[in-house]
Amino acid sequence: MIRTIAPADRARLEQGLKRLKLRRIREMLDAVSELALQEEPSYLDFLGYLVDAEVEAREATQRDKRLKAARFPMLRTLDSFDFSFQTSVSAQTIRDLATLQFVEAHESLVLLGPPGVGKSHLAIGLGIEAVNRGYRVLFLTVQDLVQELYATLADGSMAQKLKAILAHDLIILDELGYLKMDATASDYLFQLVAKAYERRSLIVTSNLEFQEWGALFDSPATAAAVLDRLLHHAHVITLKGESYRMRSRLVPPQPSNTREEAPAAPRPTGGGPRGGRDPRVDPATYLATIAEFSWPKVRFFKWPLTMRWERCPRSSTALPDWPAVCSICAIRSVMPASAARPSWERRATSWLPSAMR
Repeated sequence: MIRTIAPADRARLEQGLKRLKLRRIREMLDAVSELALQEEPSYLDFLGYLVDAEVEAREATQRDKRLKAARFPMLRTLDSFDFSFQTSVSAQTIRDLATLQFVEAHESLVLLGPPGVGKSHLAIGLGIEAVNRGYRVLFLTVQDLVQELYATLADGSMAQKLKAILAHDLIILDELGYLKMDATASDYLFQLVAKAYERRSLIVTSNLEFQEWGALFDSPATAAAVLDRLLHHAHVITLKGESYRMRSRLVPPQPSNTREEAPAAPRPTGGGPRGGRDPRVDPATYLATIAEFSWPKVRFFKWPLTMRWERCPRSSTALPDWPAVCSICAIRSVMPASAARPSWERRATSWLPSAMR
């Protein structure tokens, strides 16, 4: 019997797959051969498995190309949008827009609100959804759009540039309203909106209300013409609230976990720092200071605690809590209340009231 299907030559097979641009099948050839030997599928199932793998690989490649061509400044998804912080728009409204029926119907979406409320985030998230569905998307700030159209004045290619922009299914124009446009820029934007009207979908973000657009364009007539075409088939969402970027600065400071100081002891009534020594307090411990104060080798604590030497003034030996005695020179850690003290002790406490020296 003459065989119609001849044994496959590995080199010829790989060359044929490369010629047909079946890159995924060529990459998984060895693995899929082992899988077929283990599971023994039918020939039709085996062929279907190969075709599905190739189609998935090509779709992923095309998606990556569309995502790169969209020129998103960053990747933001709708799942990462914090609806608990931005409560002026409902999640259901955004989910309805994520079905992309407005793109299919060539309608527009206008997002208004102050800076930081999530306009660009929502626009990019909807753009990524469109990319995943196979739509061609282009993201441009209004300033970039005007600069690119200005550059076409040198070679007179503005018509070709507008045609290339309008080749996309969804065009996102971000940050309209931050810079005032002259007559040329206003004309460029009007031409884009007019040519996209009922042919392409636009997403426009702006920090200005519609009544303020008259001052944004070169003339109120141009602004009216743009709004007339933009809002005819448009979904308008106004975002409010505080800036999401400044949310960490808006959170009130949390109380620190510092240890609370013990309440101060009542001030003696029979005397004190200004009225003489209180006889109920030992002279060696009766030291009243206004605030904690550090002196070389001496620390004065708040009244009515004691003043003690941290280090011996003669030997510089570290002294433990009073009433320890220096092992070298026998100086007590608590300053004595005796008047017969060395001159360096009198100088160290000369600023205290006379009743405490």
